[in-house]
Amino acid sequence: MRVTTVHGEVQGEVIQSELRSPVGVFCHSLELPFVFDTLGAPGTDRFTGPGAPQALADEISGTWVRFARHGTPGGHWAAYAPESRWTSVFDVPSRTEQDPRSALRLLRDPS
Repeated sequence: MRVTTVHGEVQGEVIQSELRSPVGVFCHSLELPFVFDTLGAPGTDRFTGPGAPQALADEISGTWVRFARHGTPGGHWAAYAPESRWTSVFDVPSRTEQDPRSALRLLRDPS
C-alpha cells in the first residue's frame, strides 16, 4: 500500500488475503492454489489444509483472470485512494473494507 500512497497518481486496487495455513498462521504464497485454481491437484491439501473452500478459489481465480483480460478485477472492488484506503479482502465471505488493519499501518508509517 505504501507505493500506492506515495505515488498517488497511480490507479489501482488493493487486496488483502485472510487465508491461513493448516497450522493457523499466514503463509507466503498460500494464495497460489487459489489464484491458479489448483486446489484439486495432488498434495495441495498439505499446503492449504483439508477442505480449502473451492468457492473462494473460484472467486480469486476469476478476479485474476478478469484483471489479466480487462485490466480491472471487476466485482466488489473499489479503487484504492489514500483518503479512503478501500481494500478488497479475500475471505469467506469476501468483503470490501475501509483501511483494514489501520492500527498496524499507523504503527509502521504514521504519516
